[in-house]
Amino acid sequence: MPPPPVIRILRFAVSAALACAPFLVMSGTARAQSTADTARAQAVRVYLDCQSFYCDFDFFRTEIKFVNWVRDRQVADVDLFVTTQETGGGGTSFGLNFIGLGAWTAMTDSLPYSSKQTDTQDEVRKALARLIKLGLMRFVARSPAASHIEIGYTAPDSSASAKAGTKDPWDYWVFRTGANGNFSGEKSSGRSSVSGSLSANRTTENWKINIDGNGNYSESRFTIDSTDSYFYSHSYGMNSLVVKSMGPHWSVGGSAGFNSSTRQNQKLAATAGPAVEYDIFPYSQSTRHMLTLKYTLTATAVTYEEETIYDKTSEHLFSELLQASLSLRQPWGSVNTSVSASHFLHDIKFNQASAFTSLDVRLFKGFSMNLFGSVQRIHDQLFLPKEGASHDDVLLQRRQLATSYSYFAGVGFSYTFGSIFNNIVNPRFGGGGGGGFFISF
Repeated sequence: MPPPPVIRILRFAVSAALACAPFLVMSGTARAQSTADTARAQAVRVYLDCQSFYCDFDFFRTEIKFVNWVRDRQVADVDLFVTTQETGGGGTSFGLNFIGLGAWTAMTDSLPYSSKQTDTQDEVRKALARLIKLGLMRFVARSPAASHIEIGYTAPDSSASAKAGTKDPWDYWVFRTGANGNFSGEKSSGRSSVSGSLSANRTTENWKINIDGNGNYSESRFTIDSTDSYFYSHSYGMNSLVVKSMGPHWSVGGSAGFNSSTRQNQKLAATAGPAVEYDIFPYSQSTRHMLTLKYTLTATAVTYEEETIYDKTSEHLFSELLQASLSLRQPWGSVNTSVSASHFLHDIKFNQASAFTSLDVRLFKGFSMNLFGSVQRIHDQLFLPKEGASHDDVLLQRRQLATSYSYFAGVGFSYTFGSIFNNIVNPRFGGGGGGGFFISF
């Protein structure tokens, strides 16, 4: 006997509901995904421009997810332009510049942060991430993501505040020391090298004192026809610099030191002399741009290891140097260039002129160019040994050779295209144990 009409209608309704359920779930998921995609598309687009070792981009993308990280400045709403400079205490001074683009061109902000020499990489990147979050809030507050932001506050420890006000027992002095060595070899040859360094620095608003010492010893062994041959070279020295600030544009100072180098035929060379420098821009803007002119006068007393080509075993020399340097770091790229000229006072024909340039520029969307090079005109090699360099000295580069010039140059281009977004971090297969395929020229 067939079931009553009411039962048949109920069965049909239940079957229809079960059949449509997957589509309803998929539709709800699609709507949720569409909402998430819309929110992501409307998030503030940020371009990170930072060349510092501490700018861990993967870490920032993982910690700061309420913005869109993009890989091209021209599609960004905010250019996060980070400048760095070494502090007197051995840490790093960061300048976080938030530059509004497009509709937010009028909005700019800057936040400073200084790390200590003892801070770990993790401590520095966490502090930078916190400041980046703070600096981005004025932009995020004007975006749809603002409704999903919550602000928190952690009260400072009173004991920590009291310690922060304690007088510095070291009076701004910072000391560093280090040593390293490397050894390599095989049956018919071996090489070893040891080096060490020591420095003491004190930096305040009015004074800058640097004392640096270093030493290096290297030795090479070659076995040819059962005969061992040994070759060695060394260099060591200590240099000091004292600079006094004379206002926002002027500085005066002096340097002194001594050096010894087998490569430059110097048994011992002692130098000392005054210097003056003028910066076209105020020194306070040095992380963004500097244009300096520096004049140095130096007295040198030198004793040579071997008699020179000018029949000297020792001599006293006086020289002067004029140097102009330009350093620019802007959102469009960076420029570092310098030109210098020097000569010995007893005879102007013994002179040297040099120029160096490094240029890194974004020419258009996704395309960047890097140029660097240096050239030297050399006519002041008074230290060259009279007997010249042996065949072994040339091959092992133990002696500097006579020359009238030197140069090096390089050029590089990069072009990136594709998706503008750069939010995802995927570390899988990122370790050093895998293989790979590469082509080099």
